[in-house]
Amino acid sequence: MARHKFAFIAMITLLMSVGLIVVPILATETTPTTRDGEIIYRTGWTWGDAVPTDNGWTVTNDLGVVVTVEKAYLVNFAVQLLECEDHSHTTLLESLLPDTARAGHGDGINPALVDSSFVEDFAHPDTIEFGKVTVESLAYCEAHYLIARAGSETRFQPEDVDMYGVSLYVEGTYQNVDSDETFPFTAQTHLANGKQLTLHLPDSTMPVHVEVGEERVEILVQRQLDRLFDGIDFTSTGDIGRAILWNIIASTEFIVTGGNAH
Repeated sequence: MARHKFAFIAMITLLMSVGLIVVPILATETTPTTRDGEIIYRTGWTWGDAVPTDNGWTVTNDLGVVVTVEKAYLVNFAVQLLECEDHSHTTLLESLLPDTARAGHGDGINPALVDSSFVEDFAHPDTIEFGKVTVESLAYCEAHYLIARAGSETRFQPEDVDMYGVSLYVEGTYQNVDSDETFPFTAQTHLANGKQLTLHLPDSTMPVHVEVGEERVEILVQRQLDRLFDGIDFTSTGDIGRAILWNIIASTEFIVTGGNAH
């Protein structure tokens, strides 16, 4: 009996010793080191088949209509990176414990969000800084971009067009197929539209994720000028402003131009 009691005490002592050794290892060595990192967003365009003119640009759409843009304004409203679902930062010890809610996770405003809206002159397309934020180290797999109506706080309001309450304005001329005559047009919309999509590198379309850390993350929201009038027949398309906005969103992609991407 004494022998069994001694064996039982020895086993308990051994388990406690192992626990004292293993628990600190699980709690410390597997805990990721977090540090703040910067994310910078920019907007830009690819020309494709569009050609610059003296005061704008011109393109022939997929219906053969020649469109010349003379004024064009767009309200970039918000952009944000979205955290990878399979990159949650938990320790090995936490994964062995019963499920508990992580305070603040999934609640409130995304720290990677930039919502300082501005009006972009895309009659003269250029690369423009949207904004930048500092966040704790995380892995991001997707981005979301939103075009919406300008408000009183919207930056870079033009002097020649009132963009308040408007999300897109385009002015120019069009020339139908087999016609030598050009016609003026003006199109605008107050509608909003956005896009959520995976990230990719400049030289590949394969999805990647990007990690915030010592190296600054740089994201380019890129749109295609030569696709903006696809499917638009100026004699029959009902809401041309809406059609242009939808084409902008359809051509949008998110390119990682800087940072630790995999």
